[in-house]
Amino acid sequence: MGTLTSAVRSFLSSEVGPYLRYRGKKPLYVQLAEMYRLWRYWRYAPYQYVKYELYAKDFSGDILAFIPSMLIRNVQEAENRGPQLGIVRDKRRFEAHMNAHGVRCITPSCLVTEGGVLRNARDEVVPHEVFRETATALTGDLFAKPVRGSFGRDVRVVRAEDLTPEALAGMVDTLIQPRVRQHPALSALFPRALNTIRLDSFLDGGNVRHSASALRMGSGTMVFDNWGAGGLAVGIDLQTGKLFPLAYRKSRFGDHTAYESHPDTGVAFEGYQLPHWDAVKDLVIRAALSLPDLRTLCWDVAIAEDGPLLVEANDFWNINVMQKSCGGLRDTTIGRYAAQKHGLRHIGASVPIASEPLKT
Repeated sequence: MGTLTSAVRSFLSSEVGPYLRYRGKKPLYVQLAEMYRLWRYWRYAPYQYVKYELYAKDFSGDILAFIPSMLIRNVQEAENRGPQLGIVRDKRRFEAHMNAHGVRCITPSCLVTEGGVLRNARDEVVPHEVFRETATALTGDLFAKPVRGSFGRDVRVVRAEDLTPEALAGMVDTLIQPRVRQHPALSALFPRALNTIRLDSFLDGGNVRHSASALRMGSGTMVFDNWGAGGLAVGIDLQTGKLFPLAYRKSRFGDHTAYESHPDTGVAFEGYQLPHWDAVKDLVIRAALSLPDLRTLCWDVAIAEDGPLLVEANDFWNINVMQKSCGGLRDTTIGRYAAQKHGLRHIGASVPIASEPLKT
């Protein structure tokens, strides 16, 4: 009940306002007819009609392809259980686990504990001088982010030499990670932030399948790429690693614009090739296989100058950024599975679970 109440409050505050203000909506009778179609099709309140701006006159996609996010949440709650949940929810345990399984991730990271003491992923105390020297050798810049933060709030860039014992004493429960030197192809899109890939995984027996992927990018003065804080997201072709034609902001930021190019750099999205794409998928596959208790996860991946590395994994991952940027998730592995679990036999019931490239 708490999750549902929170979702309703978020919907009312973040989605209804932009809907009411938007002047390019379809006629009301069309909206009502389409919402009724969504309800008949999904057997669920058609809030995705407002969330994904399906009411816009210039929307030309298939409204029925947009699955209610709570159907995915029900799958996540049913399929992600057991002690391995603690690994993906604790950044230091996650780092230690991936290192033990030979999966490359952002390292080293340290947690600032009581008294400004730094502890690494193995919970060992790291002397301030050692951490600063290591960080300086890597980039000199670091990201400091609260352990319990979300949507990029309070994330900031700090210099390694500024992490004095006195400064650290005021940063308890803050995770400090090196700022990755991202691949030039990612910096060309937006250089100020670390632009990361979001790619899902679904364990189907001994196979790992993907449903969708999106690239999240910063914009303006942002030093992070979070879509929920005003960044951009564009879909990625699963087979080729090329970007889809259009990028979007979250609807609550109110511009209702589909961007053909990045507004800050002018780089066009359509067909833009991401580097190391096969290595990105391989990294996620190996990581997913190391967590067999967690059947459906979503991974944040950075692409450094020398290849991809994991940032984090999410068990109750939010489908909105990928569904918006990829045009709906109905005809994907996770979409079909969620529909079947919801009892919707008319939606891909006879089609084997498989991974397919999404179409724009």
